[in-house]
Amino acid sequence: MSETDTVKFINNFINKCNGTPPVSDRLTGSEVKPPLLDSVTIGKFPFFYRPNNFTYSYLKPSLSSSYLNPNGVEVQNIQNIFNKVKLFSALKQGGYGLVYAKSKVGIPLETKTSLIPNSTFVNSPTTYGALGSDNVFLLSHQSSIPGKGKINFDNTLYGITGDQFVDEIIPKTSSLVRGEELMELINLIVRFLVTHTHAFPGLPPVPVTQDGSNVQDILTELQNATNKILNKNIRLN
Repeated sequence: MSETDTVKFINNFINKCNGTPPVSDRLTGSEVKPPLLDSVTIGKFPFFYRPNNFTYSYLKPSLSSSYLNPNGVEVQNIQNIFNKVKLFSALKQGGYGLVYAKSKVGIPLETKTSLIPNSTFVNSPTTYGALGSDNVFLLSHQSSIPGKGKINFDNTLYGITGDQFVDEIIPKTSSLVRGEELMELINLIVRFLVTHTHAFPGLPPVPVTQDGSNVQDILTELQNATNKILNKNIRLN
């Protein structure tokens, strides 16, 4: 057979194994297709097509015990046929291939499908504001602490002097209260009030209540309140 008929014969055989129509209904040099094409069971997967060891030795002369001229006509013809043997002409690689499913050539990939639910979120952005200083004053033109008087903000458009802070603003402002620490003291007092008992009517309450609260804990927290609950470096009017 010619080189063209050889390529068609091999490719028709591969297509027969794949279960697809042959490349050509008849070969150019023969009126009847070779019987080998009709002896193949259609649809057997996977299958691998490649040259046998003898043919491969012509493609790789180093594998043959006899000397072959790599530039000889035989080697060139076999190389041409090898490059054209494909399940589909559009395939880049010729000469061999793994057909793992009908019309699927190459290394099979395992595909997994996962259903990813749509993410839901609440569009409520959070912002932060921070002010840092050795001493922080939160001052209002309209507010004043009863008994301390109102701060005079006249002539403060371009700033407040150190003397004004010391002589007027500090005396007329109060320390900021730390909320959580204040709640601890209030909780301690409330627990004592609701669980205390009296030995006799008219006597002071028993120092230790039914839930373990005691007078000494309350007095200690009150003594520490000036530093624990109040922040003297953050002041407001």
